[in-house]
Amino acid sequence: MQFFRVRKKDLHEILELIRNEFPYYTISPDDLRMRIDDANYHLLKLVEGSTLQGYVEAEILDPVERGARINGIVVKKEFRRKGLGTRLLQEMLEKLKAMEMRHVVLVVETSNEPAKNLYQKLGFKPLGVRGEPLAGKEVEEWLFEFPESMETPSYVT
Repeated sequence: MQFFRVRKKDLHEILELIRNEFPYYTISPDDLRMRIDDANYHLLKLVEGSTLQGYVEAEILDPVERGARINGIVVKKEFRRKGLGTRLLQEMLEKLKAMEMRHVVLVVETSNEPAKNLYQKLGFKPLGVRGEPLAGKEVEEWLFEFPESMETPSYVT
């Protein structure tokens, strides 16, 4: 099992994964291609042999406050319950830490207990229900702070 940066050649496979797991979220091939090229976006894929097992995407929100957001994390259904989500998120957190990020935020559906358990296990803390629903569903905002940072960033609602 290996981690690789998502490349343009991975575009269609990643788009299919996004569409299957987040049907309410629309992203065009051009938008994903832009993210692959944009230094503020970091997309990692997890591969075993030639099989894509999952991916995680992070975005740098504020280079001054050194804050980032996890925009999405997906493990294909047939590979779930094997610790791959944990490994994907740990890999991205290590990458963000190496970039000297201090804070990482994400949103998760309130009803998604497996994801919330994963985030809590890795040190994320719930901040509460976000005021606006996402695709009609109630979501919570969660925050991860690297040990040397203790101040809540201004971009967290």
